[in-house]
Amino acid sequence: MGSPIDGIERVIHCKLLGVVVQDTISVDMHANYILSICSKCIFLLKRLRDQGLPVKHLNTVFQALIISGLLYALPSWGCFLPADLSGKIDAFLRRAHRYGLAANILTVSELFDSVAQDFFSKIPSPDHYRHSVLPEEKTSSLALRPHGHQFQLPTCVYRLFSRSQPY
Repeated sequence: MGSPIDGIERVIHCKLLGVVVQDTISVDMHANYILSICSKCIFLLKRLRDQGLPVKHLNTVFQALIISGLLYALPSWGCFLPADLSGKIDAFLRRAHRYGLAANILTVSELFDSVAQDFFSKIPSPDHYRHSVLPEEKTSSLALRPHGHQFQLPTCVYRLFSRSQPY
């Protein structure tokens, strides 16, 4: 199959800002890439443990090398993570805890939830760089059920979308 635009090569995957993006919107390659890097770090951490590095410091190095690598751009790829790869990452984190490299057992879903919660709790602040993309705040005197936010959601103005049935 040829390229749709002359002079631009069509690729199956590419690395953008350290995240492997596939043409199928799959994160399999990125998750496997992250796991391979983390496995190399485990080897390093085991050597540090064998040399007598205290558990407290091992946990600090674990957080710096492995957890920070897993958290990098997690909101952009974590929602596409299939259950089998999530299980692989969880098994890796349990293994690191069993080896005595991590202070507690974490799961990728816990990491994703904490990153998402942190991100979305900071956006409503006027000082946040993404605050400008939020819709205007609602001004309603009615006591409606809580939505978790105070923003006016956009309304549908096209007949095609308003007449379509929900999935």
